[in-house]
Amino acid sequence: MTDMITPLSSTDTPSLDANAPLPTASALNLMTNFTQASHLLEADELERTVGHIIDYLDSVTVEDRIIVSLVLLKAQRLTERLMIRLGTDQIEVASILLEKRKQIPSAVLLEIAGHTGADHHRAIASRTNLASCVCTALIGAGHEAALVALAENRSAQIDSEGFARLAAFAGRFHLLRLPLTLRADTPEAALIQLKSTGSKTLGAYIDCVLDNRSKSPAVRPVQPDLSRLTDNLARLAHLSCETVDRVVGHGSVRALAMVARSIGMDRTTFDRFVDLVIHARGSEAAVGLPSEDDLATMFYELSPHEARLALEHNLVGY
Repeated sequence: MTDMITPLSSTDTPSLDANAPLPTASALNLMTNFTQASHLLEADELERTVGHIIDYLDSVTVEDRIIVSLVLLKAQRLTERLMIRLGTDQIEVASILLEKRKQIPSAVLLEIAGHTGADHHRAIASRTNLASCVCTALIGAGHEAALVALAENRSAQIDSEGFARLAAFAGRFHLLRLPLTLRADTPEAALIQLKSTGSKTLGAYIDCVLDNRSKSPAVRPVQPDLSRLTDNLARLAHLSCETVDRVVGHGSVRALAMVARSIGMDRTTFDRFVDLVIHARGSEAAVGLPSEDDLATMFYELSPHEARLALEHNLVGY
């Protein structure tokens, strides 16, 4: 195994003993070899190599640390010590690990969250299948961007107390209100709490959600109520019901993107909005649904101001 990855020694790299950075070529060679064979190293050899990598990280610029983080992203095995070092670095470095590495233990995420701030918390909050203990820690920290990302993350395992605290935060952070309302797992108590923080339109929508939940599966509508949806959207966008009804009824995703942009809807909520409209219009409407890339292009095609003007002047172009 030592033929594949040879830990750096004082003979190989005298600069280590002098607390100076490794030569770039040697460092990158070490990272590349580590990425390819880290899962085959014995524990003591792994720890020594990780120590050299951390020494290097501590001695170079942010740009170099970004390169290291990208190289190490493909490693089959990273120690908790190394993940914590990368995850607590500046967000430009840390985001590579936090947003792109699939397997990070909850204990490591908690350690990183305990030593970082809003930007790192937002990156952690967006991770798939986030454990309840991590969600609780992020909610306790109370950073708005992280709380919104957590509310938008449908796979985040938020417990009932966490939902109650998020609903309370929604009194100050209005961007929390819509994603919490749209989550199927938001408890009724939290939805009722949300009603007191939002607009009359949001309150009416929450009443609709609560009413729908109270019905038995046998009598619950199979499809969402398009007329109520268009009415609420018209109020939010300050457009005529006829305009919004025409857009929603036609089902053009580009036109739906204009409505979404005109009311400041975020990208994640827009995707759910499209799903809702397509579902309401029937399965045949899903034929030819744009790809993920096309959805993104349509969403960002116009600014909110341009989208509003296009809708007001009927320049939708289905």
